[in-house]
Amino acid sequence: MYQVVYIDRVFLTNLLVDYLLLRIVGNVLRCRKRYVRCAAASAFGAAFSCLLMLAGRNMAPVLRSALHGCCAVCMIWIVFSKEKISFRLKALTALYTAAFLFGGILEAVENQHPFGIRSFVLCFVLAGVSEVWITHAADRICRQRPHICPVTIAFRGTVKKLCGYYDTGNLLTDPMNQQPVSVLQADALSGVISEDTLKLLKNLSAEPDGWENTELTCLQPRFIPFAAMEKKGILLEVTLDDLLIHAPKEAVHVYRPVFALTAEPFALGKEYEVLLNSRLL
Repeated sequence: MYQVVYIDRVFLTNLLVDYLLLRIVGNVLRCRKRYVRCAAASAFGAAFSCLLMLAGRNMAPVLRSALHGCCAVCMIWIVFSKEKISFRLKALTALYTAAFLFGGILEAVENQHPFGIRSFVLCFVLAGVSEVWITHAADRICRQRPHICPVTIAFRGTVKKLCGYYDTGNLLTDPMNQQPVSVLQADALSGVISEDTLKLLKNLSAEPDGWENTELTCLQPRFIPFAAMEKKGILLEVTLDDLLIHAPKEAVHVYRPVFALTAEPFALGKEYEVLLNSRLL
């Protein structure tokens, strides 16, 4: 018994389905504006599926599953290449979960009607509606904690994810350039800068002879005055390369963000490490 398969339909079907799945994953993980990367990863996945089909159906199921897994890993890497490995693992899990749910919809429709262009259009519409619903659900969950959001800081190629708190009362401003200043726990810089530089920062006022450190110079440390709840003083301020705030609706990118360092724990304890300036959102 023979079955006629049109390779162009296979490519188009996989292209559209993979794109929808990757968009769902991006929406769930708050990384939405990656249309070009999603399209490129979808094209890669569709081409891989066509090659796998042309290789023959006599391939061992274990080998076929392994190749599909490698394809999924490559697709996630194309879309989220700048993220950490832990984030990519979450994205891979979300991709397989979305594929499992969407595969169930396809199978249910195919059991009722022979799979054709109408069935595919129906499944595509259902997947699009699912994407909107999942995005709406994720936004509602985030609104339950409107002031807490994940943030990403970067310095000299090193990236670190932290938890930030949007503080409407934080109006701290750099007196020299009027740039908004967020407050960062000094220990949160561990892993972003070297331990020697972090130690110098913590003792900079007591040991000013460490200014010849190259990494310390790139941080542009300086002292700024502050006043909060009848408490006044000075804080050490540093400048990083990038700040990405994963707000509920969209990501906010801040180039050359300024942070005032503090050794004191914040009011909510270990729940966040950054007090975001109210002017950033």
